[in-house]
Amino acid sequence: MEKEAERSPHALTPRAYGAFLKELFPLWTEGLLRGRYISVRLFDNLVRQAAGRSPEMCGMRGVCSPQFVVEADGSVYPCDFYVLDELRLGNIRENSLDALISHPACRAFLAPVLPAPCRDCPVFSLCRGGCRRSRSLFHAEEGYCPYRDFLLSCREELSAASAFVFGKGPSAARL
Repeated sequence: MEKEAERSPHALTPRAYGAFLKELFPLWTEGLLRGRYISVRLFDNLVRQAAGRSPEMCGMRGVCSPQFVVEADGSVYPCDFYVLDELRLGNIRENSLDALISHPACRAFLAPVLPAPCRDCPVFSLCRGGCRRSRSLFHAEEGYCPYRDFLLSCREELSAASAFVFGKGPSAARL
């Protein structure tokens, strides 16, 4: 985890991110209910999950899935956020997709990792710990998680949005 001393003074803080989500979601929900839907991927996925549907974002599934990135030289990496030498899986010109997904670095990358703060979280069923790339932000402040703060604060709006989007009748929208 990133140490506070190593963080840029301009870096986003967990509380600022939580406050942003808590301010934006009611505005997004109001627009949705008034027929002025604007896609916000995180919110779209949360509404899907609140309705018991699967999220489309890999970071909201609780486990990473291979999102192969192929660089100009043919090098393949498991995720666009992790184009790192130690996660180079091979070369698309030399290795089959089966070989790339079976690579030990890929298997290790795809192995589920549940952060300790998420183990007993009341909103874990919605965020699933978030994308592993964001976890250093989520857990940068001990005892505080922006997703937990946000999700606990927006239960009514999330329920209303989910019922509207996936409810019955002609006014139901689709995400």
